[in-house]
Amino acid sequence: MNKILLLPLCIMIFNTLGFSQQVKDVDGNTYTTIKIKDQLWFESNLKTTRYTNGDKILNAKNASKWLQYDSLPRYMQQKLKNDKAIYYNWYVINDKRGVCPSGWKVPSQKDFNELILTLGGAERAGLAMKNQSIWKDTTKNVQTSEFNAIPTGFIDISGQLVQNNIRACWWSSDAQYQETAYSYSIGNMGTHIIRDKFYKKQGNSIRCMKSLRED
Repeated sequence: MNKILLLPLCIMIFNTLGFSQQVKDVDGNTYTTIKIKDQLWFESNLKTTRYTNGDKILNAKNASKWLQYDSLPRYMQQKLKNDKAIYYNWYVINDKRGVCPSGWKVPSQKDFNELILTLGGAERAGLAMKNQSIWKDTTKNVQTSEFNAIPTGFIDISGQLVQNNIRACWWSSDAQYQETAYSYSIGNMGTHIIRDKFYKKQGNSIRCMKSLRED
């Protein structure tokens, strides 16, 4: 009798509160996941230096290398205060070898739009996504989503890190034109999230996710 009653209770808790699990990438980095309605998201940005099949991604160790590699899929690593950040150009996302762990993906515009709607719309979602202890404009008791966004900036086309501590930028899987693709960003002193059009040669963060609903 107890076992029969326990299963519905577990299902109810799962549906109401969500759940977390840990996922490893091919480099062995571990990510905690969070459930936001019908989606699972990594709680931190991707840090792998290899594709899902184990092949190495080209490492641009400095700005001159970033420029030299031009449109080749590549990443750059930057040391921040207490952590490291890895920035990928969009060509890494477009590579058939994949960059997110198996079963996970780089979010599309549709995926981001669903997240934004769940978090209250474009004018409010940015605040809900922020790590309250890092961003200057957050206040106590703000309802957050545990998305844990950190303002790591991005790599511009010249290979320079810009807007660190000011902005967080993530690639979507969708291209716009031959040289540009869509990304989503939140900034300091703002509650909103915006869709940007970045050059594919620039470097953004990647946040892996999966849908729990069959489309």
